[in-house]
Amino acid sequence: MDRAAAQQISEALGVRPYRVQSSDAVPVSRPRFCWSNRALPLLPGVHIVDKGFYLEITARSAYPTVGQWLREDSQWEPTEADTVFPTCMKAIKRTRPPPAPAGLSRTPLDAQERWRADEFRYPPYQYKSQYVIWSPKGWRLLESSERDLLHGYGYEHTAVCWSASEIKRDPVGYEDQRCSLIGDSFSMYSFALFAWASCFRFLPALSYTHLAQRMGMAPGFCAAPDAKCPLHRGLVYGSEHGNPQLVSDLTRALLTRVNHTGSDVRITTGMIMNPKAYPRQSAQADWWEWKHVFSCRWQKAEHINRLEMRSILLAFRWRIEHLLESNVRFVHLTDSYVSMSVIAKGRSSSQMLMSIMRKIAALQFGFSLFPILIHVESTENPTDQASRA
Repeated sequence: MDRAAAQQISEALGVRPYRVQSSDAVPVSRPRFCWSNRALPLLPGVHIVDKGFYLEITARSAYPTVGQWLREDSQWEPTEADTVFPTCMKAIKRTRPPPAPAGLSRTPLDAQERWRADEFRYPPYQYKSQYVIWSPKGWRLLESSERDLLHGYGYEHTAVCWSASEIKRDPVGYEDQRCSLIGDSFSMYSFALFAWASCFRFLPALSYTHLAQRMGMAPGFCAAPDAKCPLHRGLVYGSEHGNPQLVSDLTRALLTRVNHTGSDVRITTGMIMNPKAYPRQSAQADWWEWKHVFSCRWQKAEHINRLEMRSILLAFRWRIEHLLESNVRFVHLTDSYVSMSVIAKGRSSSQMLMSIMRKIAALQFGFSLFPILIHVESTENPTDQASRA
């Protein structure tokens, strides 16, 4: 921020700003001024230096390893060990470069070529070789999932910004939108200092290093203050230490959350809700590990709701024929609210769906199957890609 603009805000508020920088804890820059009407208490590991018109906060923590945030098929090998990614910006696709692009005169020719090839989405200096990531498809910049992690928002935090239909219609625009959301946001590595200061009287003794080790927490999850949730390309609900959890443990936990009508599973994600109204919430497909077991082609074209019901019927038959299941309760994921509701209730006013519902009911009755259907977002559905092959 321009110094004159910062001083104007300071005069209006009557306080000097704190200057924070996320690159003290993660390899991405995000310097920001933060104004507060209260003095920031000193958290262990945090230092404050008077710089005149602002107070500079230094909060250092060891950088996470590259494997904790980088996509598995990619490599980032900067020439200097202390290389830090520039501040993430909004992704704006253009047909021509903007007027007076930032840092163009100091950008090498190879970076300018990458800037043009990427349709001028970001300032040209962001395409320098030290910021480029390589994958089997070629070079790229930080993608949305990596930005989510490096800003402390948790794995795939911005993934739900568009509906599944919008994502399938414009996957490039979806990725640009996710990157832009992070470009407009704060870094939680810096914001955590002020969140801690607002309630430090009610918290146990902590250090900044401990706070930095909680930034991998799954979106919506709330861990105990002493728990660690380090960065990880996956959903993190605590440290890896402790008793291993089995699929049966997860199934049992989900079954305890079935409501009194038996039609929905209530999943707590940390969001504030009306206690008398439980909106449907999706499970995370990453709670399980998946493998492909069967596939088939439809013999004729039918309505999508009917096909969704057929796929569930096939899954139930596979459990009976290959797993030899009977007299069991189990969880089944579906991205179809219609199928979930019809099967949960066991009836429908649609004769088109009831013809398949009767076959499902016959399997349930004959083999004592008690399925609990849980919704999963189409973008996370592990069967979605195979169904479109």
